[in-house]
Amino acid sequence: TQIMLNIHNRGKEVCGIYPREIAETKVEIVHKTASDRGFPLRSTMEKE
Repeated sequence: TQIMLNIHNRGKEVCGIYPREIAETKVEIVHKTASDRGFPLRSTMEKE
């Protein structure tokens, strides 16, 4: 819930720190799931 509120209030939030390959997979899963369900959710990967 705190992550959701931070995203809502600040526009973005760190949801996890992962190795590149895992982060890429998680971003793809978020994009596909959000798209399939009609949610305008964005997910990005940034270098630390």
